Amino acid sequence: MQTSRTMPTVERGTAPDSAGAPGRLRVLLVDDHAESVEPLARLLEMSGHEVTTAFSSEDALCAARGQRFDLLLSDLDLPVTNGCDLLRRICEAYPIRGIAISAHTSGRFFKLAVAAGFERVLTKPLQFDEVMRAITELGGSAHTETKP
Repeated sequence: MQTSRTMPTVERGTAPDSAGAPGRLRVLLVDDHAESVEPLARLLEMSGHEVTTAFSSEDALCAARGQRFDLLLSDLDLPVTNGCDLLRRICEAYPIRGIAISAHTSGRFFKLAVAAGFERVLTKPLQFDEVMRAITELGGSAHTETKP
C-alpha cells in the first residue's frame, strides 16, 4: 500500500494494482478516531478503491475542494461540523453519495442522516462486509451526475 501525506491530517492512498478497475470509487473516509479510519481505509484500498482519509470535517472539506469524490463515508459525530453538515457542504460544490457511520443506534440519528442526504447508515462497530454491501447497494460505481 502506498501512502503519502497531502495535508496535515489527511492521508491519501491508492492501491497500485487497481488503477482503472471497474467499480473503483474515490472514497472520502472521515472519522475523528484514527483507530477506526486506518483499518477500514486499508480494506477499502485492498478492494480496489482510492481512499482519502480525514480526521476532522475541516480536513475533509479541504480534501473535497482539492479533488472530487464519488462517496463520502463519514462518522456523524464529528467535532465542529458534524457528518450531516459535512455532506451538505460538499453537495453544494458537487454531487456525492453518502454512507453515514454512527455509534448511536437511536432512530433520531438515522432520521437526521437520511434528511441530510445519506443513503445508508451503518452502526459502529463496523463490519467490513456490511460496508461493502452498502457500497454495492449504492451501485458500487462512480456518481456521474453533474450539478447544474
